[in-house]
Amino acid sequence: MNAIPTFEFEAYFQALTDHTPMRWQTRLFKRMVSGALPRACDLPTGLGKTSVIPIWLIALASQDRGSDVHPLPRSATAMTMGRPPE
Repeated sequence: MNAIPTFEFEAYFQALTDHTPMRWQTRLFKRMVSGALPRACDLPTGLGKTSVIPIWLIALASQDRGSDVHPLPRSATAMTMGRPPE
C-alpha cells in the first residue's frame, strides 16, 4: 500500500491538531485509506470527533501517493450533535 504510513499519519495529525492521535483516530485513518468509510462515528462527548476532519484530510492527501489507495470523497459531511432529551 502506498498510503501514508501510520507513523507519518501521527506526525501529520499532531502538526494539524497539536494533539497525538488516539487509537480510534489511527484506526479510522487506516479504515479510510483502505476504502472502508464508516457511516457514523458513535463516540462519547470529549473523545475528539471533530478530528475526523483532519483525519479525512490526511487520508485524502495520501491518495496521491499511489493508485492502490481507494478513492475518498473530495468533500466531507459535517454534522451537529445535540444533547438527548432528558
